[in-house]
Amino acid sequence: MVFHSKKSLRAHCRETWTGFLRQPGSVNRILEQLDALIRSRIQTHSRVLITLPMPDELDYLRILSMLSNELYAPRTLPQGMEFRRWQLHDAPIAGHFNVPGPVDDAPPLHWPLRSDDIVIVPTMGTDPKGYRLGRGGGYYDRMREQLQSGFLIAPVPEALSRLPFQPESHDTRVNAIVTEAGFRFT
Repeated sequence: MVFHSKKSLRAHCRETWTGFLRQPGSVNRILEQLDALIRSRIQTHSRVLITLPMPDELDYLRILSMLSNELYAPRTLPQGMEFRRWQLHDAPIAGHFNVPGPVDDAPPLHWPLRSDDIVIVPTMGTDPKGYRLGRGGGYYDRMREQLQSGFLIAPVPEALSRLPFQPESHDTRVNAIVTEAGFRFT
């Protein structure tokens, strides 16, 4: 399949994600693989950066209930995003573009990230080398330099894990791609 723009590629990804999320078996398999990868990488003092899922995204929050580690989620703002502490029982509030996130007064993440910190990056799809295709807002790409010192994970359906697109200089590359078929390091 040939895509003439990232916009058309994103439309294909949205359609594929919609179908994927309707398959409980496939969703459970990707969650099992994500759980296995996190358990293999996490250390006692690791921080985990997550996103609070939108209705059309993979909801992996239930597999994080076993963690005693600090969780941080992005609070989206018109000029970018900031990560703030979030606990599984916290009710999210809507940020910029109605992206769910922690409350304004939640403790902020202290930078820099460490190599044992885990970042679960929201991803429409990836190319074979691990460059991610995001939703197009640029939030994660603008933070690429700050995030790269952590261990970046992109959970995606297998069908979207080897997309034919040319990464641009601002695109974020992840360390591992997790699919329902397993995970691989990039």
